[in-house]
Amino acid sequence: MTIVDGWQIGSESEVDGTTAQGSPSNIRFAPGDGIQLVVPGGQSTGGETTGAEIYFSGDDDFGMTSFVAEAELMMSASPGTCQSMFTFTADFDTSSDEQDIEVIAPSMMKDTAIAKAGVQLTNHNPEESGENDFMIQPFPRDPTIGYHTYCIAWLDDSVTYGFDGVPWKSPTKYVSINPSFIILNHWATGDEAFFQAPMPAEDVIMKAKSLRVWYKAAASSDPSDGCTEADACVI
Repeated sequence: MTIVDGWQIGSESEVDGTTAQGSPSNIRFAPGDGIQLVVPGGQSTGGETTGAEIYFSGDDDFGMTSFVAEAELMMSASPGTCQSMFTFTADFDTSSDEQDIEVIAPSMMKDTAIAKAGVQLTNHNPEESGENDFMIQPFPRDPTIGYHTYCIAWLDDSVTYGFDGVPWKSPTKYVSINPSFIILNHWATGDEAFFQAPMPAEDVIMKAKSLRVWYKAAASSDPSDGCTEADACVI
């Protein structure tokens, strides 16, 4: 696991150019309760804000063509932040692979003027930055009450997202093709067109309790080749 320090996390605000930077001071470890990714309250826009990001990579940036990731997250209901789990290309210069689970607090469980209620699922075109396949799927239960599992099942020719062991109807147009990182982040820039609310006045906490990863090396044609579920590493 790597904690991001001083790198931009998330996109730049289209309103005033504010960017969010990852800061180790926004990562907290709670014994028995996992990792907390914090967006501090009371931040100003017009420059840089701070949030939290951690990423996971294996040998040679996972060196894989497919994997299944599961995370237990607890989403805060406070407004104004984006809480995400996603895969992102290990080669920023030549590819744009990305597969996202993103939750914007105001539209978690109810429609807003900007977005339908639910989780935002997005597959990006790995060969053409800016193109994506996007949909919103409703949560079957309140994700702010207790821990839940979130899954990205990325295979050679498909990606399926899931919640508490049940697949969501998922975007199908694009599938990542290059080795990628697994990333969890929590950020805000005050861009109300995206976040549907201003910067939070108080700290907002996203909790990650566990992450299990099954993956195959680039040289393998079968993600289960030589491996059983009992061999999977808990990260």
